[in-house]
Amino acid sequence: MARRFKAKKRRTLKTKLLWFLFICLMLFVILAAVFKNFKLATTNEEFIKNLLEDSNYHLKYNKTASRFITNISNFLSSFKINEPITILEESLGYTFTSSNKPVENKNEIKMVFHKNDVDDLILPKASRVYIYSTHYKEGYSANNLEDYNITPNVKMASMLLKEKLNKLGISTIVEEADLEDFMAVNNWNHSHSYEASRYFVKDALTKNPNLELIIDLHRDAVSKKSSTVEIDGTSYAKILFVCGKENPNYEKNLELMNKLNNKIKEKYPSLTRGVMTHEGKGYNGVYNQDLSPNVILLECGGNENNIGEVTNTLTLIAPIIAEMLNES
Repeated sequence: MARRFKAKKRRTLKTKLLWFLFICLMLFVILAAVFKNFKLATTNEEFIKNLLEDSNYHLKYNKTASRFITNISNFLSSFKINEPITILEESLGYTFTSSNKPVENKNEIKMVFHKNDVDDLILPKASRVYIYSTHYKEGYSANNLEDYNITPNVKMASMLLKEKLNKLGISTIVEEADLEDFMAVNNWNHSHSYEASRYFVKDALTKNPNLELIIDLHRDAVSKKSSTVEIDGTSYAKILFVCGKENPNYEKNLELMNKLNNKIKEKYPSLTRGVMTHEGKGYNGVYNQDLSPNVILLECGGNENNIGEVTNTLTLIAPIIAEMLNES
């Protein structure tokens, strides 16, 4: 009787252990699905999108529309037990990539995107405006934002302009691809920035050849005095248009920039610093403006301007951009 009791007790312990391991596995799967459905925003553009979408200035998060059960199903069917890194990829929603091989032929460009960014690369056919930033990490003053570990930049400004134009009925999209990753995987340095952004502009035009306005948004590197103006007691970041003279679309590009600049000048004479043309040694002279007569380079403020001043300016010029597009 004693042996039977011990054997039964051992079987009971084994059963409990198996149930315990099963429960632990299910808890891991559930938590993984939850974290896949709830991710902290880690970049400025994610943060600004959260501010715009949720109007929540304290909790920085990003929700997906996928269902909870679907996440669990996808998780169970996607990871490979003999490749542990796939467990992390499925749990965190991030694809780990590595490539240090230099590109020997620049015609063989490598495009690297994370799987969760694919939908963001689709350009709606109805879009009228496409905004990108060749130097998308050009930053503004971070005064009063240090506690939040936020560095405002032109990408953030692009998202703000997009929202303002969309609210005015002008369908607008911002390029969300990471140009730094793109250059890194192709073994390019900062001097290749315009070559990198060029591929995305061409891609946008391929998907929608009827784009009415393509904006390369930058910020200047000048003193606060030169980049700021006060209008009716409110501080604004000044704007500047830059046109490259070394491309076949030069005259049409210049005509478009002058048209927009003059419209802004009519309403807010001190807001614009005018239209500057570049050519010759030491200048790009093209700025991707050869790809379309509708490409403009817009400098919004300078490195000493804060995001509030930039936002004030975008609030003023967005209706003018919409007005110009609706006239044509």
